[in-house]
Amino acid sequence: MNRWKDDLKLVKDVKLEKVRSTACTKEVVVKWFAHLKDVLTTHNLFNRPDAIWNVDESGFTDDPGRKQVVVTRSNKHPTSSHSGSGKSHTTVLICASAIGECLPPYLIHRGVRLYDIWCPKTGFPGTRYNVSPTGWVEEPIFFDWFSRQFLPAIKSIKRPHTTTILQPLDLVTLTKVKTME
Repeated sequence: MNRWKDDLKLVKDVKLEKVRSTACTKEVVVKWFAHLKDVLTTHNLFNRPDAIWNVDESGFTDDPGRKQVVVTRSNKHPTSSHSGSGKSHTTVLICASAIGECLPPYLIHRGVRLYDIWCPKTGFPGTRYNVSPTGWVEEPIFFDWFSRQFLPAIKSIKRPHTTTILQPLDLVTLTKVKTME
């Protein structure tokens, strides 16, 4: 290292997420919220937090990563990419509504066959498990989550303009109150 001290340096690596944060400019945030407002307006969701859901995924690997990396002296944002040791990679899909209702997690293990040992019976109730060659969320995996976990969970959400039929208090009790006016 001493031989290259004018050209190289030993520094702590930075998680990729920190580098991504530099791409989050005020303009990007303003544009995103403008788009969100359009979507909420178009679908009449401003007063429907029960109908607003967010899904996200996070991957876990058996590789803890390195503590330091060697970079050129001109490198201002050293990063490292961790692909794991190849032994395991698991992704978890989580989903929650704007009112705080959470769906059970959906775990995707790396493999071609789902082993019983990966699916504990004493885990979080309702958790679903699947496998993919990479352990990542791929289109068929997301479709399985969407059709078998998400859609059944939101069946109970009352659609706009259906309260007369779907909410008995509105149909019976409040109708009588309204006729007293």
